[in-house]
Amino acid sequence: MSARAWTAFAAVSTLWGIPYLFIKVAVDDGVPPVFLAWARVTLGAVVLLVLAQRAGVLRSALRRGNARWLLAYAVLEICLPFPLIAAGEQHVPSSLAAILIAAVPMLVALLALRFDRSERATGRRAAGLAIGFAGVIALVGLDVSGSAQALVGAGAILLAAVGYAAGPMIISQQLADLDPRALMAVALTIAALLLTPAALLAPPAHTPSTDALLSIVILGLFCTAAAFVLFGALIGEVGPGRATVITYISPIVAVALGVAVLGERPGAGAVAGLLLILAGSWLSTDGRLPPGLEGRIARIRGRLSNPPFPDRHPDVAEPPPSRSSPMKPLRLLSATVLIPAALFVAACGSDDSSSSSSTQAAASTAAATPAADTCQKASLSLVNGGQLTVATDKPAYPPYFVDDTPSNGKGFESAVAYAIAKQLGFAPTEVKWVVEPFNASYAPGPKKFDFDVNQISISPARAKRVDFSKPYYTAPQAVVALKGSDEAKATSLADLKSAKLGVQVGTTSLDAVTATIQPSSQPKVFNDSNDTVRALKTGGVDAVVVDLPTAFYLTSAQVPNSKIVGQFDAPGGDTWGALLQKGSKLTPCVSQAVDKLSASGELKQLQTKWMGAAAGAPELR
Repeated sequence: MSARAWTAFAAVSTLWGIPYLFIKVAVDDGVPPVFLAWARVTLGAVVLLVLAQRAGVLRSALRRGNARWLLAYAVLEICLPFPLIAAGEQHVPSSLAAILIAAVPMLVALLALRFDRSERATGRRAAGLAIGFAGVIALVGLDVSGSAQALVGAGAILLAAVGYAAGPMIISQQLADLDPRALMAVALTIAALLLTPAALLAPPAHTPSTDALLSIVILGLFCTAAAFVLFGALIGEVGPGRATVITYISPIVAVALGVAVLGERPGAGAVAGLLLILAGSWLSTDGRLPPGLEGRIARIRGRLSNPPFPDRHPDVAEPPPSRSSPMKPLRLLSATVLIPAALFVAACGSDDSSSSSSTQAAASTAAATPAADTCQKASLSLVNGGQLTVATDKPAYPPYFVDDTPSNGKGFESAVAYAIAKQLGFAPTEVKWVVEPFNASYAPGPKKFDFDVNQISISPARAKRVDFSKPYYTAPQAVVALKGSDEAKATSLADLKSAKLGVQVGTTSLDAVTATIQPSSQPKVFNDSNDTVRALKTGGVDAVVVDLPTAFYLTSAQVPNSKIVGQFDAPGGDTWGALLQKGSKLTPCVSQAVDKLSASGELKQLQTKWMGAAAGAPELR
């Protein structure tokens, strides 16, 4: 095995372990996934085009016969995976994204069943596929299944992994004769051109922070330009299946960075999934050690077994190990250790999950009864001493904020924030507002604010990464109808009994309609929000029932000629809480403030003032 391949293996394993951290930093700052992919690809393309041209190798990649394969490689390896991973990391931690990408060697073996005879799975490799996919199931089932958004994010990343598996096979079968610099320069250029229209349609809403800009530069220069050239060289040396063995190392790098830098805490599912995926990937690539290591170990064993007779012959290329050979003791030992360990962690994780409700309840009770002196203004642990720093997104929309100015105290959440501040002993002049993008707010890690109010729903998945106060709002249901319709004139729930109502599947609205409105005919149930809105626009239903925050958005942005007929209380509504850094000492004090506001009736008064009739949402009884 050449020193060049060893260098490429070590470098790529590292360079493709760190992108998940920088992708997370950028998307949490509000950089759209497609724009982030375009920026890093364009930067990498410029660098490699210059290098390939100077080396005189660019022309070889421009031959007519290469065009379709370069296009296919650019789409499968770059255009699809890059935006998909960035989009996925809007909903899942960086470490989880890297663990899912560790399934690439398994996917190579799976694709080889159809496309590459030399890489096809034997019985042992098939067993590796099954074990690896069990790891994916463990990861998704334990750590992701509680959140629909996290499931979507994990699905996007797994789809990206399929592209990562297909790309190396295209290189080995169709583009192996090209210089890696030329190949990657042209592929990145094609990808940059394909991503440009989407990037123009989805630019950042605000100027990215210094951290985000630095992340884009690192992603472009090192994780894209340098890594792709080295990866191409590695494929040329050892083939696509062995080249993807880098995914044994890169997720470990990514998890370590996620924990150390972002404060992520991989759950039981993530640990079990990592162990099973690594074991499965190892077996599905025929139990391969990193390129060349197995040969070196064999030579060392030979020398140790014959110490008096030094090897005087020059090293020669060693044939690849037989795919039908029995599993070596080291492989069997590793599989025997990794698989039971993963199952043990998974079992622990499921037990922990079953007791999560009682744990959360205990934590909630503790949060409600902090020591008396810890919530005195002088004793509070704050980001900026003597000042309460509150965050929300920009723009800030009504009825939660007014005139896009959180500091004016107008709007439901602005008023709630100032009410909490007053309970904590702060005057309005001692409250400082900062901008925090919605998706960045519940990312793990240190926060630049004391608490955030931004219509953030309390969910078990988010509660693993951040703290929430006691709920300051539980969303009621609302009825939306077209202006001028009979239903738009309703003033009570009884007026809607004969209406043809529509609801979205999987929401609490269906139960609210049948239990509270009790219409004379069954409501129509639609697959998603688009179908529900379309039915309202086209007259397929007389009115739709959604939660109140959705109703505000629907009437202001999706169906301008509609109105909120009214709102009504129903069980199971979404709850919002003030969001704080995980483990914040301020959490119990904010919860105590919310409890006092609720007990005094002030929260209800603020909700009625800003989210009631004055906002166009009268109560229906």
